[in-house]
Formats: sequence, C-alpha cells, structure tokens
Amino acid sequence: MDRQQCVLVLGATGYAGRHIVRQLHDGGYRVRAVVRDKQRALGVTRQQADPWTVDFLLNLHYLKLAEQQDVKTFMYIGVMNAATGTSTVSRAKHAFMEALGRSSVRAQIVNPSAYFSDLTEVFNVARRGMAFGLGNGSVQLSPIHGADLADFCLAKLSDDAGTWDVGGPEVLTYRQVVQLAFQTLGRKERYLPIPGVVASSAVWLTDRVSPRAASLTRFFLEGIQTDSVGALHGHRTLGEYYASLR
Repeated sequence: MDRQQCVLVLGATGYAGRHIVRQLHDGGYRVRAVVRDKQRALGVTRQQADPWTVDFLLNLHYLKLAEQQDVKTFMYIGVMNAATGTSTVSRAKHAFMEALGRSSVRAQIVNPSAYFSDLTEVFNVARRGMAFGLGNGSVQLSPIHGADLADFCLAKLSDDAGTWDVGGPEVLTYRQVVQLAFQTLGRKERYLPIPGVVASSAVWLTDRVSPRAASLTRFFLEGIQTDSVGALHGHRTLGEYYASLR
C-alpha cells in the first residue's frame, strides 16, 4: 500500500486499535481515527453498547460509506470460530464478515485468537487465589499481544482479499494459562473445574437480569470450550505480559 494514502481506523482506542494506530503512524502512514466516546472508548466488551449495534449495524454503515467512496481495502478484525458461536457477539461479527465478503471493496478479515488483554482476568482471579474453567482446561489457544496483531495487519494491507486466523508465538491450553498466572504470582495453583451444565445455568440466570451481560458471558464461555489456534506470529509471550502485570 502507498504510505501516502490515508488509513481510517475504526475503534481506534480499543485494545487492537490503539496498537494499529501507533504502528501506522510510526510507519509513516496518514492516519484518521474514529471512536464512539473519547473518554471511554475501550472496545465493545468494556462498553454498555449492544454488540449487534456495534459489531454489525455500525460496521455495516461504514462499509456502505466505503463502497460509496470507492475505498480500496476494508480490513476487519473479527474473531475465530464466529460462525459456530451462539452469542450475540459471535453472531454479529459473523454476519458482518458475510456482508464484507459480498462487498465490492477488497475484503480482508483477520481473526485473532485470544488477546492478552482478554486473559488479564485469568491473572486477576489467580491473584485472588482461585481460578475457574470448564472441565480440565485442555482447550488450546494462541493468545496474541496487540502489537504483534498490529504488525500482522499492517503486513497484510497490500495483499489481496483474504481471511487469516492468527495467534501469538506460542500455543497454550487454558489450564497452562492458569498455571502461568499462578507461577508468575509465585503461588500454588488452585483450579476449580466447572461442569458445563452449571455454566449454562449461569448464563440463563444472567440473561433474566441483563441480556447483554449474558451474551458476553456466553461469548467467553464458548471461547474456552473451542480450540482457537491461528498461524503463529510475533514474539511477545503471555508470560512476559503477566510479569508486567505483577
């Protein structure tokens, strides 16, 4: 891509967006950033916004504008296994991926495994002395740092249309993530496996109070039940990230 061209970044203050903006700027690109709230724009999982409104309807609006303005490339950061997810978050992301794939613009879809920021909560619960998970925690993932994800995205900007699943430099089971959190804290691991039926009941009860919270809970629970391993990329490890939190 010609670095004199302008790159518009939607969700620029989200976890991935912040790193992408920084690397675009450092790489000499002209950057324009769009956020929903300058004070609190930290991504849909940190907002009160409805996932369908943000991840589908708002993105669809921007896609239509891109088509009208003859934008060359529209890159979307989605999520792995969205097609099989049942949460509103997964369904919204999958619906937009389908719409983008049918668009006249050059569609690029990057599906990361778990973000390091997502796994901060595992570290936090380990700090409190007990971690939880579904079953024995054998599901595999390749968590990726936002800076490594940004590096991958920038490298793909000049490529043809395509879809890529990407992860960080290592493959870990969920149980290994838990063990790493306890090791970093210098504590003995305490892991409580939760049966799937109990987790499903918790989602059902949450839905009676807050459908949005229930959808996000379902999204994260499905994430630790399904392998999410992408092409290994980058050099930043989860252990280094946890050490920085300590």
